[in-house]
Amino acid sequence: MAWRWRRLDQGLPETSALGACVGIAGGAIVAVLRLSKWLIPSGVILAALVGTYAVQRQVFDLYLLIGFGVAGYVLRILGFPLAPVVVGFVLGPVCEINFRRMMLVSQGEVVEHLSGRPIALVVFVLVVMVVVYPLVRAVWVRRRGTVRIAEVAV
Repeated sequence: MAWRWRRLDQGLPETSALGACVGIAGGAIVAVLRLSKWLIPSGVILAALVGTYAVQRQVFDLYLLIGFGVAGYVLRILGFPLAPVVVGFVLGPVCEINFRRMMLVSQGEVVEHLSGRPIALVVFVLVVMVVVYPLVRAVWVRRRGTVRIAEVAV
């Protein structure tokens, strides 16, 4: 069946319904934004507490939620960026499982496992460089005592 152009009046009911939904949703968003500044975070915290308790109905989950919330607040006060911490929590278990799998496959011989696979060796060297470079740069800057203007602009 070939696709045909529809006449303008054939699509009018669908577009009217879509426009009404957008209008209602827009009104709801404006109403939420008009609430006071303490009411929105309170509602988010309440929704998080209710949602956390509803999953397994254990009070321990609420303690975990509050603990991680306090830890996140302390990290924010100390100036830590929050995104790398979240990425670490999400990818940490996956990396640990794959590291254990690699150790089982290589029978504990990490050096032989990396040297036998060029891509793994390149990735390992890049990871070491990313970890070591900030330390070397900090020592270098501390020894020189000053930083050139070109380095600060970058």
